[in-house]
Amino acid sequence: MSPPPECPDPACGRRLLWKDTTHTKHGPEFWKWTCSGCRRQYEPTHHDRRRYAHAAPGPAAAAPVVHSSPGPPQPPR
Repeated sequence: MSPPPECPDPACGRRLLWKDTTHTKHGPEFWKWTCSGCRRQYEPTHHDRRRYAHAAPGPAAAAPVVHSSPGPPQPPR
């Protein structure tokens, strides 16, 4: 898979866009590009939608990290 496009804003310093799938409840084609620097969102082109249809989503759509507690203290042996 080729890397995602870069942010079109020159002030971002060529940061990569990531596939934001947080708003895909209406269908898988409703994702947007989100800049990893300025956090602006961009509408993907028709070509992007076809090319990245099965690409993994970016960090915003990743599952939350669940931290488990170590449990109750164990008695000494």
